[in-house]
Amino acid sequence: MLISDPFLYRSLRSGRQIRRQFLLALVGPVLLELPHQLSELLHGQLRQESASLGLLAFVTFLCIRAIAGSVGVIAQERERGSWEVLLSSGFQPQSIVLGLWRACLIPRLLEVTLTLPWLYLRVDNPLAEFAFLSGLAGFYTTLGLFASLRCGSALRAMQLAYGWLGLTGVGSFMLWLVGQIESSYKATCSNTVLMINPWAAVLNLESDFTQGAAALHGLMTLLLLLALSRQNLNVTRLRMNQGLRRPAQENPLRYRNQFQAPRTQWGLALLYCLLLLAPWYGWKGGDGDSRAALSMLAHLGFWLIRATYSCCHCFCREREQGSLDALLTTRLSPKEILSGLLSQTLVPLSWQALLLSPLLFISLTHDPKRLLLIEFMTQLTLWGWGFAAIAASLFFSSTLKAFQATYLWLAFITVGTLTLDVTLLDPLLRLNRPLLCMVNPVLSGIYLAFEESQRASDAWWPWCITACLTFHLSLIWLGRRFSLRRLGQP
Repeated sequence: MLISDPFLYRSLRSGRQIRRQFLLALVGPVLLELPHQLSELLHGQLRQESASLGLLAFVTFLCIRAIAGSVGVIAQERERGSWEVLLSSGFQPQSIVLGLWRACLIPRLLEVTLTLPWLYLRVDNPLAEFAFLSGLAGFYTTLGLFASLRCGSALRAMQLAYGWLGLTGVGSFMLWLVGQIESSYKATCSNTVLMINPWAAVLNLESDFTQGAAALHGLMTLLLLLALSRQNLNVTRLRMNQGLRRPAQENPLRYRNQFQAPRTQWGLALLYCLLLLAPWYGWKGGDGDSRAALSMLAHLGFWLIRATYSCCHCFCREREQGSLDALLTTRLSPKEILSGLLSQTLVPLSWQALLLSPLLFISLTHDPKRLLLIEFMTQLTLWGWGFAAIAASLFFSSTLKAFQATYLWLAFITVGTLTLDVTLLDPLLRLNRPLLCMVNPVLSGIYLAFEESQRASDAWWPWCITACLTFHLSLIWLGRRFSLRRLGQP
């Protein structure tokens, strides 16, 4: 059946495609074994953590690969204009979706199967881990295909799929943290919530917990498959905003590139209010510093994610639509092109962050000086990662690659630097101080959320904030300079 499957044949008909898939499948075992070999080079200093670090790296690789391999399948077919041809080919819509699902899932299952020898050598419960990894590959492949079917563009599909991955990773951990502080019953419930977290489930030493996580992801895969089979494939196209009017400016990009409807803007502003105020008013059991730190994390995370996804598709969409060359041949200078795009992406976000800043005064601090510093750091990080996303959209040839690269770098700065400091630099240098984390906006935000007496106990906080602000200033300068150079500015 699989040999005669036209969708599987179409996805693997090219010899180069098969070789590339096979080489990428070998990356998984390499990631699993790499921390152990690194431990041997370091004379066994990371021997106990090598298996855990390998599993964490492979789970991250598997989730990203599963989503990336399926999230653009239907959306790109729709953007190329071949989706209607495929629907009129004589196949039933359900057969088309299931055929595309099989073509996306089989390479992921091959990657998981190649890890079986390593699991038997390094893990106490290899079958439970293998079942969990298989369920993980099935769920996130199905999630990417479902997002590709439901959304009108590959960008929105990626936002939905990767947003769920980030929500399960961060949201379940926050619920678990709150449950540990509350009663024992809530702590037990919060441990169950961690089954949906890929990284927490793969590191749990109890086989029952891992088997429960595998069953949960398998059940969610079946539910998504049922939802896919019942979807109406004639997904409505994106509606154009009819209320746009040309302003008095001569730059046409100031009114042409409207990426968000006003209704969506209001909905996202309401979401920001909930994210910021929920830890402060909903978590009554924690102290003021902990609640302020959670609110600060929600504040920075919201604006960083909005800045990156609003800017990483600016020039990629122009290139994919065939209008970038026409735009570069107009009388607009590179600075005017860049300022026109900024006026529709980063400038509205900057004004929204400024207008919503009184919420910070309510939930985080009653000190005007500290509020001013928090808002200044918010603006710098927002503009820094916005310019980095615009530079990525000029560097990469597709929206998918620009989106993935920008978010991977953002994840490395916010999470990867902390992981390297804790697991690698601190054991080697015997220095319990942030080094790579000095450019991490999350760490600087936590420092600013604490009271003055709490910050005074750590003499490194002024240096961390200074390094973070300097890094994002450099990011703004480099992103702008790179963008102007790629647009033809001498």
